[in-house]
Amino acid sequence: MDQVETDPSHQRRGLGRLVMRTLETAAAESGSTTGVLSATTQGLALYGSLGWQFQGPLTGIVRGPAD
Repeated sequence: MDQVETDPSHQRRGLGRLVMRTLETAAAESGSTTGVLSATTQGLALYGSLGWQFQGPLTGIVRGPAD
């Protein structure tokens, strides 16, 4: 999943927690043992409350087609 947002009128009702737990369960059931999560500053509080630990900033790099 990438760039999931909750509409402000629906925040703080448990939807984010439910979505994250569902994704975590599906990943574990498929054999995953490690996860990498990119978070906004706003999302850090939710992910921290779910047991995710901040390890450091994540940088995305894209390489274009070779000329």
